[in-house]
Amino acid sequence: LSEAGDRTTPAGLAAQLVARPAEPGSVRAAAVFDSVEELMGQLEALAGALADDAVNPRPLPRGVHMKCPPAATRPRVAFLFPGQGSQFPNMLRELALEFSEVSEAFEAADERSREGFDRPLRYFLFPPPAFSEAERRGAAEDLANTRVAQPALGAASLGVLRLLAAHGVHPDMTGGLSYGELPAL
Repeated sequence: LSEAGDRTTPAGLAAQLVARPAEPGSVRAAAVFDSVEELMGQLEALAGALADDAVNPRPLPRGVHMKCPPAATRPRVAFLFPGQGSQFPNMLRELALEFSEVSEAFEAADERSREGFDRPLRYFLFPPPAFSEAERRGAAEDLANTRVAQPALGAASLGVLRLLAAHGVHPDMTGGLSYGELPAL
C-alpha cells in the first residue's frame, strides 16, 4: 500500500522508495518477488528480522537479501546484463510506464530500427493482449527471433542502465552473458 493507503504497482513502489535517499551506513535490502502481496510478506518478515536480537537473528525470507555495510565503506556495485533467451513479452512494462528513462530507450530503439521491421519494435515487446494460448506463444516466438530479440534486449538494458544512473547508481564493474556482453561494454 502506498502512503495514501491505495494499492500501488511494484514499479510505483520502487519509484517512491528511490526518491528517499538512504543514510550512509544504513541497512540495504533487496527483494525479488512476483506480486505486491509477496513483497508485503517479505517486508514484514524483514522488519521482524531487523527488530530481532543481533545474536539470534531470524532468517530472511526467500528472495530477500540484506547487507549492513560499515559506515566508512562504499559498497561495490556490479551490473550483469542478460543474454538472448531472457526476453519475454511485456518485460519491463511497468518500468516503462513509470520511468521516462526506460520508455525513452524503447522509443529510441523504435526510431533506430524503423527500416528493419514491418512494425515498431515496441509492438514485439508489448504486443496486444492475447486471448488464446496460441496468440501468447506467437508473441513469444516473434520476440525470440534474433532480429527482434537483440535490439529489444539492448533497449531494455539501456533503459534500466539510464534509470539506475538517474538515481545515482553506477557500476564499479559490468559483465554480460552472450548478447549481454554488448550492453556491458
